[in-house]
Amino acid sequence: MTGPSRRRDLRPLSIGVATVGVASLGAFAWTGVVLDRFSPALVAGLFIGLVPAIVVGLLISFRMPSLILGPLVIALGAHPAYTFAFEALFPPEEPAPRMPGLVALAVLASTSWVWWYVWAALIALLFPDDRLPSSAWRIVSVGLLSSAAVVAVGTVLDPQTYGDSGSVNGPPLSVPSQVVAVVTFPALLLVLAFLMAAVLSLVRRYRRGDDITRLQIRWLAAGSAAFPLTLVTGWIVAWLIDSPWSAFLLVGLGIGAVTMPISIAVAVLRYGLWDLGKLVSRTTSYLVVTVAVVAIYAVVVTSISRLLPTSSTLSVAVGTLVAAALMRPVFRRVQHVVDRRFNRAQFDAQQSVERFGTRLRDKTQADDVVVDLVDVLSSTLQPSTVVLWRPSHPD
Repeated sequence: MTGPSRRRDLRPLSIGVATVGVASLGAFAWTGVVLDRFSPALVAGLFIGLVPAIVVGLLISFRMPSLILGPLVIALGAHPAYTFAFEALFPPEEPAPRMPGLVALAVLASTSWVWWYVWAALIALLFPDDRLPSSAWRIVSVGLLSSAAVVAVGTVLDPQTYGDSGSVNGPPLSVPSQVVAVVTFPALLLVLAFLMAAVLSLVRRYRRGDDITRLQIRWLAAGSAAFPLTLVTGWIVAWLIDSPWSAFLLVGLGIGAVTMPISIAVAVLRYGLWDLGKLVSRTTSYLVVTVAVVAIYAVVVTSISRLLPTSSTLSVAVGTLVAAALMRPVFRRVQHVVDRRFNRAQFDAQQSVERFGTRLRDKTQADDVVVDLVDVLSSTLQPSTVVLWRPSHPD
């Protein structure tokens, strides 16, 4: 594996990127509240979606100052904040006065979208220990940055980026859009290829990693699951109810923007790392039980309403009682089944303790009980050493 050859302190870089992000969020809030260009709900949603990445990135940076993962996580929140703030202050449809530095800001904002994917891909390449899987993966990291830079430059030079009345009155150089497309399109394909390679690097690291590394990658996958699930759910909802699914997409992306940084922090800092199986188990159980109880309630209410059309109050009362009565036993049964699949370690530990209790009733020799107890403790808790103190009794 490859990694940094000397210790470094990246906290100044993290503070600088976070400052840009916080200032951008403040500018966006000012345009929404003072200039009344956006609704308060949109401003609040942007804060909820982007602030966690900035906070978590700072936490990682101050706990592990040498990791580049901290600034990269901050960039996940700060870079979109900068883009939204600039576009809010200088809308493309409204010509803005030419001010010092405005051209540079416009250039940076017009190329922001490609770098969002670059930061996420670099996190995947360096996760969880800030090292590439091997020296050969430097080709992927350098190729990703180079192809993204070509796409960014092409976006800057493309006249279509600025529209008819852009805030910078057109690109800095006059280049036909056809020429820009010939250069930019292959570079964009390379960006996509390198993004896929970054994902495959996690698969390779997972297969060759130890138990802790695999748990860290599972946390990252669990925190990022909202993004693909949102797309699939949005398509299904749009197909079923024939309505725009942009609202579902925004909600899902917001959830992913919160859960992904948190999962990265847990994986990198290893705080509560071993609780993933329990978390997945409980979440799955409550989801299944909620769906089952709602289905039982709907069936009971519908059935009684059809049998007794005039007793709507009675059907609701009976449905509520039946659902409440079945919730606890359904939850116990579902939890048992789910633990066997998602929280196997806890399930096996419980089974070992129950078997030990059963054997304990049939044993009368203290030595046999001690040996069995040590075996159970070793298999369930997996301590490095086991010491059992037995008081001595005089004959």
